[in-house]
Amino acid sequence: MRASPNSHALVIGYGSTLRGDDGVGRYVADAIGRQYRPQVEVVSVTQLLPEFAGPVANARAVIFVDACRDADLATPQVRELVVEPVSAGQTHFAGPADILRLSQTCFGRVPRAWLVSVPAKQFGISSELSAAVRGQAEAAVTIVGKLIDEALCDSRIMKLSLPLGEVIASPLEGVHHA
Repeated sequence: MRASPNSHALVIGYGSTLRGDDGVGRYVADAIGRQYRPQVEVVSVTQLLPEFAGPVANARAVIFVDACRDADLATPQVRELVVEPVSAGQTHFAGPADILRLSQTCFGRVPRAWLVSVPAKQFGISSELSAAVRGQAEAAVTIVGKLIDEALCDSRIMKLSLPLGEVIASPLEGVHHA
């Protein structure tokens, strides 16, 4: 049974399961989906699409999960996202910020949103995650679970306010924020 609008968290894990560690976002989303959480909707896809703006607008909160190539990261990173104005000349869809912007523009609502970036190293042709990233994925599952718990207890709706990428404090203890 699908949760009613604005009462559920939406987890969107994305990346290619044919490019090794790039599939870690989907791995995390699938792991969350296996946990019994009636107020959580899970989407596992190869890439983000503009069509996700509707489900995002209907969610109480959304958590995006993706691989990150940053060699300096040792653990999954959490960044709270907000809508930012479109840059002059921007004509292509790019990522979570664009989904949020479409949600605001088309549906007049932007839920709380986070990006969980999982450090990844191997992006060659493979249907398996590397051993190191499997460990990071388990840590990311725990982080996403904490974000879900926080989101379902907090009904704030984000407004146009801060540029995407600005660090926002979170009550999550023990989680490194980018």
